[in-house]
Amino acid sequence: MVAFLLSICRYTSFSELFPLLAAGSLPLVKVGEISQFIDSDALTVENSVTFTGPLASTSFSTSASFEIRSPKRVQVLGT
Repeated sequence: MVAFLLSICRYTSFSELFPLLAAGSLPLVKVGEISQFIDSDALTVENSVTFTGPLASTSFSTSASFEIRSPKRVQVLGT
């Protein structure tokens, strides 16, 4: 199994996440850890982001499976 953890990443191609990341510019809400976990054995990807505020913190995540189409191409399938 190969796993990658990106803890200080500000890039995403997940457009629905953009408004949530914009919350990082609010005075009381901070964007915490953004991570991506790739499981090459199960052919799955999980993306998550953590938000912290003065009273609580929460996180959102999304997962997808992928298929290897060729040595240069993968197809990501939302789950």
